[in-house]
Amino acid sequence: MSEIGEAEATPAPLKFEHPDKKRGYENPQLKSRIEREEAWGNHLTDFVNRVNNGKEPNSTILELATHLVNIEDTSGKGTSQLDALAEEVYTDVKTGLRNEKGFLQDLEQTKSGSLALLDIDRFKGINDQFGHDAGDVAIVHYAKLVEQAVNLLNKRLKNTDEKAQAYLLHGDESAVIVPEMSPQETKAFIDEIIDSVSKNPLVYNAIPISLAVSVGAAKVQQDEGALTNYKNVDRLLYEAKKNGRGRSFVDGIDNIDVAQAA
Repeated sequence: MSEIGEAEATPAPLKFEHPDKKRGYENPQLKSRIEREEAWGNHLTDFVNRVNNGKEPNSTILELATHLVNIEDTSGKGTSQLDALAEEVYTDVKTGLRNEKGFLQDLEQTKSGSLALLDIDRFKGINDQFGHDAGDVAIVHYAKLVEQAVNLLNKRLKNTDEKAQAYLLHGDESAVIVPEMSPQETKAFIDEIIDSVSKNPLVYNAIPISLAVSVGAAKVQQDEGALTNYKNVDRLLYEAKKNGRGRSFVDGIDNIDVAQAA
């Protein structure tokens, strides 16, 4: 590990080679696509080499995307590749859900609807008893259940322009931004998630592991920033967790949790 300011050797220059280049010679249409993609690959590696040689400032993926957007691409393929590159910044690798960066960006732009924060109850116990690998698998399993509930909600909301979106924030905490609905409708949707999680245990090494989730939710306040809205809902999540497992607390209604109603 080098110290700050310590001189480091310049990395060997990178060279881009398209994996399908040989196949392209046999198919004119494929050859044309490969040539376009190879041009992008060469631009990309050239930029990385310039960074490594100190000729470009250290850059994030988004700054790299800004560089690429200036590359002329008459095929029209460049824009879709650029969008995919930028989208990686906002996606959680393990679950495919939007990540914390995507969440904060979307919440900042949300002017209506509700925010729900979800937290797996006693998640530390899963890590302690079964190991961190089991914990990682549990989060992926749980994320799929949340995503399924969000997809079902969006099907019911097919006549509206706005859609619900799920996010994985950090650890076992997740979020859902819900389109404009009444507090009662929001709670009904949240309780669907709670019910689905409780009825679909994770099976890890042939061992069923029960999961439960607590949820807090409230309408997004247009005059507040993303962080303030998050903190407001986080307090409601605390109220839900304070009263046990598998409960929701939605601002603006009398809260009867799923466990008590069952």
